[in-house]
Amino acid sequence: MGLDRAAPPRSNATVFRRGLGLARSRQQGKLLEIAPALPDGICLDAEGAIWSASPFTNETIRVFEGGRVAERIKTDQMSIACVLGGGDGKTLFILTAPTTDPEKCAANPSAKIEITQVEVGTGGSP
Repeated sequence: MGLDRAAPPRSNATVFRRGLGLARSRQQGKLLEIAPALPDGICLDAEGAIWSASPFTNETIRVFEGGRVAERIKTDQMSIACVLGGGDGKTLFILTAPTTDPEKCAANPSAKIEITQVEVGTGGSP
């Protein structure tokens, strides 16, 4: 049994379309421009915003439902994934690397975790 790709979404959450720099709000049924960001690894905060790594723009963005970008944090390398944590849940950990190519990563292990404090903490489990 295959997936019905034409079936309408069941959630009201914002869905990001990888590679297009676009997000579709299921509730509003329209495309939202977030380019040049290309959302990847995400986490949710206590206000319902999504923190999303954007590898090809070397940043992590905070996006509210509807597509409003509230914050952009630049990184030195590709931003691969992010998570909120720490004692008060207001520490944003961002995994960064110069590439996602496994052979290049093995030859030049320079991935790191960049850490920054944010105003709004975690919305629960990652």
